[in-house]
Amino acid sequence: MVTIVVERRLLSHLWHIFSPLSVADMPADTVTAICDEATEDQERRQKLEEKRLDLRGGLEVCERVLKGMKDGLSLDDR
Repeated sequence: MVTIVVERRLLSHLWHIFSPLSVADMPADTVTAICDEATEDQERRQKLEEKRLDLRGGLEVCERVLKGMKDGLSLDDR
């Protein structure tokens, strides 16, 4: 219960702090400091995105093979 009250008190003010008008009035360096992402994080996100795309491609291949098996085709019939 204590956690909920504390979070509610803290989070209730975030809308006022980060409203579009408040952010528009902030100096550019403040916005950059809040939003900036570390180079390591950018690189990690890029690698994870590449891995996600590779996995998605593998999933699509598996789905095509399974569909072919379901339709009664063998891999040699393709």
